[in-house]
Amino acid sequence: MSGEFHRPEFININFSVGGGYKVKVKIPRQNLVVNPRRRYHPCVPNLKEVLEPALVASIQSLLSKKRRRAPTVAVLVPDSTRQDPVNETLKILLSCLTRFRISPQRVCVVIATGTHTFGTPVIDEDISNKISTVKHNCRDQTQLVFLGNVRMPDLDKSARIPVWVNKMVWKANYVIGIGSVRPHRAVGYSGGSKIILPGISGEATIGMWHWLGWEYPREVVHNKICNPMRNVMDKVAEMIGLDIVINYVLNREGLPRTVVVGSPYIVWKEAAQGAAEEYTNPMCKRTDILILGCKASATTLYEAAAQLQGVLHLLKQGGTAILLADCPNRVAPGYPEVARFGYVTPSEVRSLVAAGKLKSLLAASHIMYISEAISLGRYECIVVSRHLKENILKKLGFKYAPTPEEALNYAFRKHGTEASIQLMPHGIDF
Repeated sequence: MSGEFHRPEFININFSVGGGYKVKVKIPRQNLVVNPRRRYHPCVPNLKEVLEPALVASIQSLLSKKRRRAPTVAVLVPDSTRQDPVNETLKILLSCLTRFRISPQRVCVVIATGTHTFGTPVIDEDISNKISTVKHNCRDQTQLVFLGNVRMPDLDKSARIPVWVNKMVWKANYVIGIGSVRPHRAVGYSGGSKIILPGISGEATIGMWHWLGWEYPREVVHNKICNPMRNVMDKVAEMIGLDIVINYVLNREGLPRTVVVGSPYIVWKEAAQGAAEEYTNPMCKRTDILILGCKASATTLYEAAAQLQGVLHLLKQGGTAILLADCPNRVAPGYPEVARFGYVTPSEVRSLVAAGKLKSLLAASHIMYISEAISLGRYECIVVSRHLKENILKKLGFKYAPTPEEALNYAFRKHGTEASIQLMPHGIDF
């Protein structure tokens, strides 16, 4: 019929594979399930108009309770693995501090990397030229100070974590944290005191805290605003003196829809409730196959694979996840145990730790984080990577495919030609 519109049998989709690179993948249209995106919430139209008065009120309240002569201020910000509006926030914050005669020279920005050894600078040059900037290093004992031990609630009395934190932050008169709030398997929701633990804590603290956290059932922590892991984070934040948080909930475009300023233990809950609403998608359908890209900043499998926790809510039991990740920095720099032992089952991880074979509790926790999801979902994961070879991925517990097309062909042979497909070109945002 003349002029009839013909829908192409295949569509080409660009997927982020990390390191700033993308690949084009041909997807059969008839198999594609297009899940509704998260409900759209408009962003804050003018961040300064909302943030400035809230900051002024919070700083004024803080100074009335803790006035110091020539005070020092530590401002904690996330690293480049997060997409928070850090620079815009810092400009507004510095302007507000100046109103109270706290000059930029008395402000230090600490990049709260947690255990991350990767990432690029997050502070614009026009800001870093005015203030000092320090990147936290959880492994540098000279940067840390010991504050005592904290018990893990509801566990054996011997379940304690040694609290090592950044010495510069501990010495500061005032501590302000910036971050965003979203669902998180290990802590319920991010944000609030998470900028302290793990943000500026020591390796021994983070490792023990994460590892003991696996003693809590998934349903006690995941998507729970109040949970024992958050309880410990708040205790450590109180020990170091976290005064104010600036927390965002980002909409589906990655822009702030909500901003809260104030006590890390009060306003954070408001943001977490907003995040619970933002990230709930009841209309989402599970599929047989899920093709995942990864964040542009991801350069290791350690980073790219973290999103596999989110696959549980997207794949049918026994489904197949296809992870497209270049991984130019290979598996897990700084954690050779991940490559050595691979993503073994949760019971095997516990046995390795108990036997003293797997000594790094951070590596053990990361392995557990991935293996728990794969075990619960009973799904298979195929990794397509230019820099990780088949023998390495097989040892890790993944299947290898040299191209996305070969991975997809394998999945069709497994699930049938009518198998449903879902796409996450930039990875899972959860």
